[in-house]
Amino acid sequence: MKTCIVKTWHQKTWQASCRFLAEKMGVTGGAHSLGISRKTFKKYVGFAALPEKIKNLVPGTISSSVAISLNQIIPNVNKAVLVAERISVLDARTQKNYLRLLAKHPSANHRKLLKKARILAVRRTVPLTLSSSYAKKLEKESQYREEDPEKLARQIVVSWLSKRSHKR
Repeated sequence: MKTCIVKTWHQKTWQASCRFLAEKMGVTGGAHSLGISRKTFKKYVGFAALPEKIKNLVPGTISSSVAISLNQIIPNVNKAVLVAERISVLDARTQKNYLRLLAKHPSANHRKLLKKARILAVRRTVPLTLSSSYAKKLEKESQYREEDPEKLARQIVVSWLSKRSHKR
């Protein structure tokens, strides 16, 4: 009977109830009393359910959304803090990819996750600003080759990167 009533609650009711239970009973007790998983309970509670060590990292080291995700992925607070410190230097897109990969592969080492996260975060389209003299040269060369200037610029960048990539 309790489950039928609980399922009809609105989002804000869930959040308020979970926050209250988290303060009184903790995450495990609150989740058990509502008959939901710890992960679902933590989603409703959000930032309020975070351990103090992780809360202290916000906003200086990581964002609140990253802190919440991290807490859901890594139950060990000390390990979560270590990961937070490691990914704090990354841009938001790479952090998000890193956490997604970490959730799928919790036993993978940091370097492998970081490498994959960076590959996923690479932009497909890169805006390129040229001085007027270089823009004119690119335009003349593209007309000579009867190619689109954007296609020629892409070929030039790819060619240059492929020559340099073996050196690093």
